Amino acid sequence: MDRVNWKYSGNKKICELEYNDSLYGKFYFRSEERDKVNFTIKYSASSHLTNESALFSISSPYNQTKLKNKISRTNPDNKGEILFHHGINELIRDIQQGAWISIEFYDIKGGVKIRLSIPTVRIQNTMKRFLACHDELPKMSYSQARTVDLFFASGKSSLSSEQRETLSAFYSYIKVADNINRILVDGYSDSAGSSVVNLQLSRQRAQAAADYLQFLGTEQNLIEVRAHGERYLFNNNASNSGAKNRRVTLRLVRQDESVVKKHDRQ
Repeated sequence: MDRVNWKYSGNKKICELEYNDSLYGKFYFRSEERDKVNFTIKYSASSHLTNESALFSISSPYNQTKLKNKISRTNPDNKGEILFHHGINELIRDIQQGAWISIEFYDIKGGVKIRLSIPTVRIQNTMKRFLACHDELPKMSYSQARTVDLFFASGKSSLSSEQRETLSAFYSYIKVADNINRILVDGYSDSAGSSVVNLQLSRQRAQAAADYLQFLGTEQNLIEVRAHGERYLFNNNASNSGAKNRRVTLRLVRQDESVVKKHDRQ
């Protein structure tokens, strides 16, 4: 137990709490957005683990009360990593009460092939640092904020409360990112009505989103507003996907990326 060491690392965009076992591999909590934590396993023999796995909190060997709380089940991804998305906050609460972590790897018939117990001794201080880091994360990760779509009702250009909430979450990532070169705000419409009116409506939608980003604190020189009217339609207006024509798409361009030019129609 003297060699059990949970290591914390974190910054404004990512938090990790990691345990390395020389025999079995790497086990870690990871968060890139507020209110969402994953538990990931990079198991040394992951190539042999192709079936379902289950995550539990269990009582420590020093606790006379026996606990085994099933947290989540999952399958390995195509990289051989085992990623648990659900119930991790519950697992953390159990750990704060002294629980250990257990993972069961199943064979093709559902029997337990391997069972691992992961000690959580001396985790409490680093867990506090991890959770403090997590509480300061943006409400969106980069993978979410990179491209965001806002959809509008026919003929409408004003922002709903839900859209303002989405833009606030989008801004929470912008605020901590230090490598954003540009924010593209592209407005679109469906093909109902005249092309002139549609172009104007798409511009109004894009400008409404841009104005709200500036209201939140985004620098104006980062934002590029472009209006496309009824160009780049997803589908005809009558289809279910036709509603996607009435949209604003926000895209982050980092300093190491180039922009595909879409000419703003006048």
